[in-house]
Amino acid sequence: MSLNREALLRELELLPVWQLHQPVSAPASAVLAQDAAPVIAPEVEAKKAIHQFRLMTSDDAQWAFVLEQRHDSDAEALLQNMLKAVAIKVAQDSFDANRVDLNQLTPKVIVVMGESEAQQLLSQTQTLDAFRSKPHQHQSVPVVVTYSASHLLLNLADKAKAWEDLCLARSVITPL
Repeated sequence: MSLNREALLRELELLPVWQLHQPVSAPASAVLAQDAAPVIAPEVEAKKAIHQFRLMTSDDAQWAFVLEQRHDSDAEALLQNMLKAVAIKVAQDSFDANRVDLNQLTPKVIVVMGESEAQQLLSQTQTLDAFRSKPHQHQSVPVVVTYSASHLLLNLADKAKAWEDLCLARSVITPL
């Protein structure tokens, strides 16, 4: 059976939301010269300096998780399964947190899930693999960095590494 474009989009549940737009050409006044640097307003720079992330804390206040702000439903399900695997019950879940919010907490360990979140929190530009496998420090609290749930959905082989990172975080709280 052959579906026309509209039937196909409806079947994929993309209608009525999806709309095809014609490409819009930028007006000549909006095109910057190649050697001209864009001007960024100070308020935009200030907002960039306050990086927003999702912050979850455990019910015993020992764990804090710094995550991407939003996940799709599959990534959210994986995240919840990961938390269950390490017996974490979430007490607080803030989608628009920042470093100030995190600094007000006193967890025993911070788990950062995602490369850009780790770079922002630790003020370093390493790759995620360079951050992994060893604790770092933020405000004298150990920080363990691992893969984001979205990354793990696309790279199943990294799930074992993420489990190792969660075990490392657990050992920081309760050393052997």
